[in-house]
Amino acid sequence: MNKIKLAFSVLVLLGFFCLLACSASDDGGTIEESGGLDGTELTITAKILKDKGGDSTTITKNIFREIANRKGQDYRTVTRIVIKDCISRIGSEAFNGCESLREVVFGPDINLIDSSAFANCISLESMVVPGTVKTIYSSTFYNCTSLRSVTLEYGVRIIGSSAFQGCSNLRDVSIPEGVAEIGDSAFSGCINLQEVTIPSIVISIGEYAFRCENLESVIVMAIMPPTLPSFNGLFEYTPNYCKICVPAESVEKYKSSWRGYLDWYNFSDKIYPIEN
Repeated sequence: MNKIKLAFSVLVLLGFFCLLACSASDDGGTIEESGGLDGTELTITAKILKDKGGDSTTITKNIFREIANRKGQDYRTVTRIVIKDCISRIGSEAFNGCESLREVVFGPDINLIDSSAFANCISLESMVVPGTVKTIYSSTFYNCTSLRSVTLEYGVRIIGSSAFQGCSNLRDVSIPEGVAEIGDSAFSGCINLQEVTIPSIVISIGEYAFRCENLESVIVMAIMPPTLPSFNGLFEYTPNYCKICVPAESVEKYKSSWRGYLDWYNFSDKIYPIEN
């Protein structure tokens, strides 16, 4: 019993010191001129969020714009955002329309990026989504037209509808093992995406998920064919020469997959075994 009480006391103390560090170690939000063509860098801390009357763990659209504008800076001119420790949530549309934003540095505590959080950030060129973020919500990176490279770290489970829709310059996307669902139109309109690998535990893929005009190769690692929507526009507008490569032992499963609607059977002429 004494050991249990001691362990509990240690956990309480650790939690206290963590909260103390989050509230006392930073200096608030800062806006710094980085000079030249680099424009403006914005650092957001838990303290400044609290000072602005918000939840110290959550960046909201209104508070972000207030922070960015407090020294006469237009939020649309911010080129780099650094999110510090103890901030765990980025709210819906928080950075929507930050036209000059090129880089985002996430703190270690981020676990939620809400819908449209980075939509229409037309200068954003690359993105690494931490594995602490389990779901990429709808339209999170919608219409980020300069986005060329996306890495989803291991831990991401769901890619929501329209998450990367309209990212017309996207050429490289890394979807990790562990992703189970890919939503409607998730990568629709990614006209420069030529190859994508779908992990082995994916169980469902939404309508128009890969409506990509120049997609040449889709590698599906799942042994059992993932569930497709009843109206199947999954690979609509992809070239006739686009190949869907699946595990060799599953080729016939995919070609004959029929659940009362078209399903993978509709793409039987495109299905080939993965080459070793």
